[in-house]
Amino acid sequence: MNEIKKPFYKKTDIIIISIIVFISLISWASFNLFTSNDHLFAEIYLDNQLVKKIDLSTAQNGTFSVAGRLDVIFEIKDGAIRFYESSCPDKICIRAGFLSRSNQSAACLPNKMVLKIVSNTETDDPDFIVK
Repeated sequence: MNEIKKPFYKKTDIIIISIIVFISLISWASFNLFTSNDHLFAEIYLDNQLVKKIDLSTAQNGTFSVAGRLDVIFEIKDGAIRFYESSCPDKICIRAGFLSRSNQSAACLPNKMVLKIVSNTETDDPDFIVK
């Protein structure tokens, strides 16, 4: 008895998956194309207060911390910034890696610190509130 095995997927499944992949690629490409990387600033917030604003185009490579949180260290390298060290238990902020594009952000919630990349064309209105 020769039994013909039917495929696990149907032709419509392949079409739907192809459409989803295509839409994802278009979204990713448009995000990368339309985000401004001209003149970027890193904003560091502590307890919802802006404590430091750094021009990433002129910042020198190195590490630093901000007043009030000496246990959280940031690193600037080639126009990008990241959490380098932190006293928080989970280290999610460090795993976020380098931020170098407008509207990227990373947060260290146990230490109530947020790192946000903004361009010079954006307003100073806050996008978030940490309490």
